[in-house]
Amino acid sequence: MVRHDVVLVTYGRADELAPLLQSLKAQTRPPDRIVIVDDTPDDSVQQVALAHGAEYQRNPGPASITTARNHGIDATAPGRSPDDLLTFLDNDAVPEPDYLQRIQDAAARDPAALGWMGLVTDQERIGPFKRAFAATFGLSRPTTQQRCWMHPAIYTFYPVDLRLPVETNWLWGCNMTFPRRVLSKVRFNDQFLRYAFLEDLDYCAHALSEFPGGHFVMDPAARIRHAKSPADRIARLDRARMRVVHRAYIFQHYGDHRWYRKAQMLWSDLGTAVVFGWRT
Repeated sequence: MVRHDVVLVTYGRADELAPLLQSLKAQTRPPDRIVIVDDTPDDSVQQVALAHGAEYQRNPGPASITTARNHGIDATAPGRSPDDLLTFLDNDAVPEPDYLQRIQDAAARDPAALGWMGLVTDQERIGPFKRAFAATFGLSRPTTQQRCWMHPAIYTFYPVDLRLPVETNWLWGCNMTFPRRVLSKVRFNDQFLRYAFLEDLDYCAHALSEFPGGHFVMDPAARIRHAKSPADRIARLDRARMRVVHRAYIFQHYGDHRWYRKAQMLWSDLGTAVVFGWRT
């Protein structure tokens, strides 16, 4: 039987953690372990974790979502096999009751995949005019029924009305599941510190470089709400700067360096500012 653990990384969001822990306890397929890795300087998160029966651990490394996730991988690794699963959820996300079972079903249908994610049900929906305008910056690309592949040079948003699972090359950090065979070989980038925006894209690009020809899967049957708590989020301008710097880093390490791809990345950055006002 596949073992399925959940790691929650948090910093200063004790109030948001309780609904998530309650939803995990109510899953039709309960997780084998729930481990919280915390960077909060006080004991507010610890109190919530213990009150809900979750395992609590301090992040021993520098404060960062990436170092905390790596610690979560190590803390849950003993006794696990290569096909066992580990799910990372943001602490302001709430999965539907059958979310973990749906993810496990998706993994059983496509065991060759490098990871799986569900559909974020409350992500921003944009109208046809805004979508068409975004397309001029390469932000909205056609998606077939089987495939949604995005180039690291372009900040593409996912379609929000999927009906069937699609192969993709980028999982969202708010809900992503990996088999232990991938986690044992690929670590989160500990050079991305604190908020570490786009650490999910960096991890997926690294995984695809280690497993050539691989893919991830988004399954819309596994549904999750991501409320995006305002607590302890960085300022919009700092987030914009981080997005540009981190995406340039990812592009440098894993992207296509031909001149038109570099121009495409800059054009995409401009489009993100115009269409979304740096909110993504």
